[in-house]
Amino acid sequence: MKKAILLSFFGTTRLREHERVIDKFLNGFKNEFKDCDIKICFTSRIVKKILEKKGMSFDDECEAIKALKEAGYKDIRVVSTNIIPGEEYKKLKNVSNRLTTPFISNSKDIAKLIDGMTAFKLNEGEEFIYVGHGTYHVADRIYEDIDNAFREKNNKYHMMSIEGELDLDSVVENLSKDTKTIYLRPFMLVSGVHMLEDIASDDEDSIKSRLEKLGYEVKLIDKGLGEEDYILNDSIEKVKAMEEPQLNIVGVGPGDEDLLTVKAILTLKNTNAVFVLDNRGRNLALDTVMSYVKDKPIIKMPFDMKSANEALYNELKVKLEEALAEYRDVSFVTIGDAAVFSTPMNLSKILDKKININLINGMPSFVALTAMNKEPLIEKGESLVISDNTELVEAAKPDRAVILKGTLNKEAVLKLKDTYEAEYFKRISMPNEMYLTDEEEIRKDNDYISLFYLKKRK
Repeated sequence: MKKAILLSFFGTTRLREHERVIDKFLNGFKNEFKDCDIKICFTSRIVKKILEKKGMSFDDECEAIKALKEAGYKDIRVVSTNIIPGEEYKKLKNVSNRLTTPFISNSKDIAKLIDGMTAFKLNEGEEFIYVGHGTYHVADRIYEDIDNAFREKNNKYHMMSIEGELDLDSVVENLSKDTKTIYLRPFMLVSGVHMLEDIASDDEDSIKSRLEKLGYEVKLIDKGLGEEDYILNDSIEKVKAMEEPQLNIVGVGPGDEDLLTVKAILTLKNTNAVFVLDNRGRNLALDTVMSYVKDKPIIKMPFDMKSANEALYNELKVKLEEALAEYRDVSFVTIGDAAVFSTPMNLSKILDKKININLINGMPSFVALTAMNKEPLIEKGESLVISDNTELVEAAKPDRAVILKGTLNKEAVLKLKDTYEAEYFKRISMPNEMYLTDEEEIRKDNDYISLFYLKKRK
């Protein structure tokens, strides 16, 4: 099987950074992954156009993925070299499921990298300011998390951003009164245009000039984070963790295509194959997503929910692992939410532990029912039970309850009529949805795709 690793960069017009950072990554990955073809792409269309005028051509992420797939690659891992998961990272999520996270996405990433970030030795009267890009995206808050981590680790280190909330004024407030010298370094993969214009220039509004005006001696460290071995090694580690195939367990909601999450749609568009359970010839989950996967291989496994046993699960395990070995990125679609009474989640307990599992939540039917009865699912101070039988309801006596598999629980639910008002829902959000409260009408209906909503009588 042809395997590729796509190194994705924002890109830079400062040509020395191609050798210092991009070539460093390219060579580092070639040395580490000798069985893979290593390719690169630039996500910035502006940088691409500038470089094209200089005779340098780079694919963007869409062009690169398309070219790899047309060349017959099925095993494609994409490397994000974004510092935080902002707008540029979203571009990569639009084209790949097998994608590394940015260098710093959460507090665990900060803890893992903070020793490297604070390795510069400072003398008495010296402090260090990293200058990040900043963004209007919600991920801008990560810069504040990094700044807080610096204070706990070594309060001579500070974080600010050019376009985000954490500006220079907020850093100056936290500088020691004894500080005479400030080191400035870009908190970006490359030391590019922002270093030359916003950080280090002699313009009066540059960060360097503003600090000098305040009386500080400013020393510049003209190096992007991509020059550091610990940053390259972090990328390599993340790609190694994606060596095994990826199983996307995708909850597709109650059966209405309009209720699919954006994440589910992107995952299905990017996947290599779709896996479904063939329950007596139809699959509601597949019907829901067909407009997004009709051009993809669809692997169907006969599976009777009512007679599922250990032998059938083991047969399902073999079939799914064969599909993962062939396609490397497979999406197992399931109705409702992938984590609620889900066959794929039950199956994941016996799958090869090396398989990477990506769980995509969907709207469960018991949430969607509120659009039909125009009632809150639960209110403040109330208790709620969700179960596939009435035993827990009888024991716990909650204020409200959802009983799944309505047709199998009809008589047990109706026995509770003195304590609970019972509403029967079937095919929620579908064209043939139905909402019943009459006891005789409920008894006549035998649709498996049904549930009860119970509300304690006052």
